[in-house]
Amino acid sequence: MSQCHSVPGFSWPAKGSPPICTLSMGRMFFSSRGTSTEAATVEKRDPLNDLAIIKVDADFSAAPLALSTKKLSPGESVFVIGNPAGLDKSISTGVVAGNREIEGRQLIQITAPISHGSSGRPVLDSDGQVVGVTVAMLQDGQNLNFAVPTEKLAQLLAGKTPETTDLNEIFHKVAGLTAAYKQTQYSDDPTSEYQKTWTELHATLQSATILAAGNPELLLEVARRAKDVDADVTLDAAQRATDIKPSVESNLLLGEALKIKAFFVDQPSKDALRQRAENAFHAALKLTKTPTAQLYYDLADVLEDRGSTQDAEVDFHRGLELSRTAGEPSVTADCIRGLLRTTYALQKPTESASWFKMLVDTGAANAWDWQAQAKRLDDEKEYDRAGDAYRNAATLGGFWTNWCDAALDFWIIRDDDALSAARECLSAGVGKKDSEKLPAKAHNIISDILNRRGVYAEALSHAREAVELDDSKST
Repeated sequence: MSQCHSVPGFSWPAKGSPPICTLSMGRMFFSSRGTSTEAATVEKRDPLNDLAIIKVDADFSAAPLALSTKKLSPGESVFVIGNPAGLDKSISTGVVAGNREIEGRQLIQITAPISHGSSGRPVLDSDGQVVGVTVAMLQDGQNLNFAVPTEKLAQLLAGKTPETTDLNEIFHKVAGLTAAYKQTQYSDDPTSEYQKTWTELHATLQSATILAAGNPELLLEVARRAKDVDADVTLDAAQRATDIKPSVESNLLLGEALKIKAFFVDQPSKDALRQRAENAFHAALKLTKTPTAQLYYDLADVLEDRGSTQDAEVDFHRGLELSRTAGEPSVTADCIRGLLRTTYALQKPTESASWFKMLVDTGAANAWDWQAQAKRLDDEKEYDRAGDAYRNAATLGGFWTNWCDAALDFWIIRDDDALSAARECLSAGVGKKDSEKLPAKAHNIISDILNRRGVYAEALSHAREAVELDDSKST
């Protein structure tokens, strides 16, 4: 919701549209002028707070509203005058719910209802003075309405905009914060350097989105800079760019951000986001004559997530062919991974095994690939090969539990390998959270093998360790 369109010479029809408004000497005029329009010129603007001071060449007979200099406290009464849904001169009442800082912006939360048509209207106190300008509402919430405080209007009148409106300067700041964010160790502590850097980066990217509003090229630049660090801003900026001027890149960025968002939400939101992602990738395909391997991979990936496994297999194949032609080894490896997953899901284990061998031959198979293959082999009851796969996963830096899984698969079949993996399980599990269950099994495996070999004293010792770990787990 915006207050004043910051376009010189822009004409507003008063009926069913935002009000003709101007600020002068700390006072605020609001006027409906029937069905006429008036040319307006912008004198000052604050894109970050979505405010503008405009001048209208027209006479006003109405008395101006004074701007309040006091800050209202939660619980104080407020009144909003607006034209919701074109209903002129409507008044809604409520109270101040709180003074908030949201994504780097100072806002007043009010309970007075705000509807479309009330945008840019004054929020008045009980003395009839303006304490804020309506700016936003949370559509999925109740009584979650927001206004920009008059302090920001006063600063704009005085020619002061505390937040920069220079996008180049903001992009430079984003680059520095992104580098710092990627180098800072993760922490979920709100007071940690990681969380502080993330909060500042998110607010700065959000500011860039606001300043780039209406310009699809600048919005795309925001989405590019937010990619891989802020899915919310990427989605917002890419969606805005797509709404204004759909392009291959805007749809690609939008689809990728929607995929990431879908990963972190529950059903049915997950299904809705994945459907939107699929639509974005299909739109990108329609807009290009030379689809890339990455585009086919992204589409196949979301199709797989949505359960369209056969269609996903087809597009993974297309992506693989293009990636080989273009010499893109990372996309090639991702497409092979997709093919081994989809063929296995389609009950074609022989083909899936061939794809895994191809992945290994490329040298791209990592710990997580070996772990996933081990689980598939477990499902096929090929425990000997599964044990080898788990061991490879552990050796390549996978979870410490891979050693324990390898020991369980080797048990009985290959005693020496089972002993070795079980001992690695015990060593790697020291001090790990919730590390009683699997080490207890490892002690049991060692005890069993040693007992069968006649090493009774050591076997008994491991049996006791297993019992103690089981007891500590149960308590």
